[in-house]
This record gives sequence, structure tokens and C-alpha cells, in this order.
Amino acid sequence: MLPEDIRGKTIFFAVLHWGLGHASRSIPLMKQLLEQDNYLDIGSDGMALSLLKSELPQLNRIGLGALNIHYRHSSMSLNMLRQLPHLYKSYRKDQNIIKSLQANRPYDIIISDHRYGCHSPKSHSIFIGHQLSIMADSRHHSKLASQVNARLINAFDEIWVPDHSNQRLSGILSSNHQLKTPVQFIGPQSRFSNFSPQQHKKYRAAIVLSGPEPSRTRLESKIIRQVAQLKGKFILIRGTTATLRCDHPHIEVETILDQQKIQLILEKSECLISRAGYSTIMDVDTMGIRSLLIPTEGQTEQAYLADHVKSPLIQFAAESALDIAQFLGP
Repeated sequence: MLPEDIRGKTIFFAVLHWGLGHASRSIPLMKQLLEQDNYLDIGSDGMALSLLKSELPQLNRIGLGALNIHYRHSSMSLNMLRQLPHLYKSYRKDQNIIKSLQANRPYDIIISDHRYGCHSPKSHSIFIGHQLSIMADSRHHSKLASQVNARLINAFDEIWVPDHSNQRLSGILSSNHQLKTPVQFIGPQSRFSNFSPQQHKKYRAAIVLSGPEPSRTRLESKIIRQVAQLKGKFILIRGTTATLRCDHPHIEVETILDQQKIQLILEKSECLISRAGYSTIMDVDTMGIRSLLIPTEGQTEQAYLADHVKSPLIQFAAESALDIAQFLGP
């Protein structure tokens, strides 16, 4: 089954809140499904649910188990290990919510973007994800983590990978030989498919951030310190509603914007500065905008993508070696 095959169905679409990438890449799929005369309810938590509300205000929204992931250590394994009890609690909460929703009138289809607990034997359950294997480092799979990941995903009836079936942006991330569930490649998903860059630019760079704390705030502070020393106009889209004091008049600051506003800003920007998340890489691939992407320290998926993705549009930079002035040039 592919997205274009689904018509006249009732669907529950669940989205992970791990930054805003999962929500942003799910929005074009949601809009496509609505255009095909399907009924949709959506579920998420935190800022991801807020973004979905702003983009699709007409849809019924259901709060799911909050992850509240924090990157307090440079080791991704240690971050996850310390938060396993909380992750399991969120998983169980999602399962209980799904059982409650299914009690009276089950959905025809449940689509889950990386929410492992959002599936049901009463509905055709589809898992969306590009990270079918878990990396131990930037080059090698973690055998144990990939095995656990496959076991969780095998509870679903089908997998949709937002990528090309050949020349994959996701590389080996989207391969896992322990999966028994059928895999479909549905093509990269981006909100910016109608991107049209303007000839006269307003901003030297648009800085678009999201992701778990405190790494988001740490990178934001570093970028502001560097950009404060540069000439020209910049805009920072923070991906959070938390308070920020920015006393630099050449840096505009926004919190969370809908797709149309972000696209207009990017069309007027010479380049993009952002995290190296997979959803951002799909957006850059779609828009064709020059980009500086910074992998989150300790996040092995992003470290792998920085090694794997070869594009003349993208320069990757470690946070510890970030030099925006050098990237922008004179």
C-alpha cells in the first residue's frame, strides 16, 4: 500500500515529538491523505503537536505520551539508557491511548511516524521511518539496538520509508535484515515542494533550530555569538516558545512559524543554517538551498548522515568546530 492508494478511510496519524522534523515531514502526507477524501485524527505532544495545530487547525488532535528527551551527555547510548524508564512509560501510555480510541469504532488505518506504541491489531498499522537500523557510531550498526528496533517495528503491518528506493539519502539507516514487515519507499517528504527562491535576498542566512534540550539552546547561543560579529541581516527561527533576550538589531527572532512563513523567509535567504536531521536534509534536497548543517553531538544517526550525504549544496560542521564566518565568506 502506498499513500496514493488510500482513499475514503478513517486514519489516526501519530507523530513523534523529537524536535520538529517528524511533524514537518508528516504534514505533506497528511495533506495528501485529506485531499484523497480520508478522515484524519492526529496525535502527538509538545511543540510538534503545536506545529500540527498551526498547519492543520481543522483536524481533531489527541495528546500522546510526552517523551521530553534531553541530551545531557555526549554519548547517545548513555542518554537513552538513563531515560529508558521514561521512554517505556511513554510507549505504554501511547498503547493505552490507542486501545481506548479503538474500543468503540476502530480506525481503518493507523500511521505512526516513529511512535512505536501506536499500532493495533484492529487496524492496518503503518510505521513511517528512515532509521530502521541504529548506528553505534558514524560507520557501524549497533547489532543489539538494531535488533530491538526491528522487534518494535515488526509489530506493524507495513513500513513507509521517506526516501528514494535507490540512491538513498538515508543510506544504510533504512536497511535492517531483521525486519519481517514489508518495506515501501515513498520518496522524500518535504513541506517545501513549491519552493521558489527570490532574486533579491533579505537575509545572509536563515537559522532554523529545533530538537531536544539542552543541545538546542547550547547551539543557539553559539550561533548568536558568532552571528553577532558579522555584517548583514540574519533571522533566527528558534523552534521553541522559551524566552530569549537578543540585543542584536541585525538578528530577527521568531519562535515557531508555519510552513508558508518559513518558506517565504527561506526564499529570501542566501543560505540555511540548521541541525543535520534527516528531515532537514530532505528539505534541502527539495529546495536546493545552500546549507550549513550541524550534527547533534552524540547523535549517531546525524553523524552517519554527515559522512554519507554528498551534496554540493550541503556543508556539514561539527558543533565544536563551527565557523559561520568561514562558511558565509566575505
